[in-house]
Amino acid sequence: MNSMIHDLLDEDPVYLAIMQKGLQKGLQKGLQKGLQKGLQEGRAEGYQQAAIDVVVARFPDLETLARTNITAIDNLERLQHLVIDLSLSSTREQMERVLLSLGERSNKIRSKRSLSSERLLVCISMV
Repeated sequence: MNSMIHDLLDEDPVYLAIMQKGLQKGLQKGLQKGLQKGLQEGRAEGYQQAAIDVVVARFPDLETLARTNITAIDNLERLQHLVIDLSLSSTREQMERVLLSLGERSNKIRSKRSLSSERLLVCISMV
């Protein structure tokens, strides 16, 4: 009986039109979500590369450490602040300290307050 109902529905033009419309809406939503996710991932990769470039431009020997720790981060806000933190690091030791702190906190989301404190410490140590 169930298969008879399915057979009848599969031939009904109204049912087929409703199914087609539902599939189109589902496809559009899926594409939009996929595009948004792709854009987010692209931005994250861009900031990751920018952070790595800052490190390598000043201290090429830290490239492996930078790649390992920076590519583990996918939070855009954290990556944006990281580029600033690395740019403010004036010595190899400061930059290495920032990179090592990433490994320690790779699974935690840092608050804005702790980021401000780190920037303040970097600025103070530059004086």
